[in-house]
Amino acid sequence: MVTGVVSIQAMPDDQPSKLYEQDFNIWAMSQAAALRAVHATILDGCDQRPDGLRTIDWENLAEEIEGLVRKDRHRLAASLASIVEHLVKLEFSSLREPRPGWIGTLRRKRIESAAILRDSPSLCGHVPDILAHRSDEAVRIAA
Repeated sequence: MVTGVVSIQAMPDDQPSKLYEQDFNIWAMSQAAALRAVHATILDGCDQRPDGLRTIDWENLAEEIEGLVRKDRHRLAASLASIVEHLVKLEFSSLREPRPGWIGTLRRKRIESAAILRDSPSLCGHVPDILAHRSDEAVRIAA
């Protein structure tokens, strides 16, 4: 389960869709928290719920939404590690033949990382931690 608290506040009907377009990461976490809050309210209330609400697997649905956030973080981490790896190769390798391929990979991974961060700007704050945890591994792979 992804840690962190996401506050649930009453929002105008169009707010969740605006948030979805601005930052997928925050949207997904807020939706998972909202599902749990609705589920808790239903459990605290009477047992006269519409059948459709009884068939929803609330906890696993919230987990899957949080999984989307984890997936984006993993994609970003892999992309950043590849960038570090190829920068190290370009800096320290004397080989000439694979350099154009390394440069191409570097460009693709930079574009991929930028796209992930554009979709979920809140992940920008995780970049220093990702680099701190993945750089050593990337350097070992490059060596």
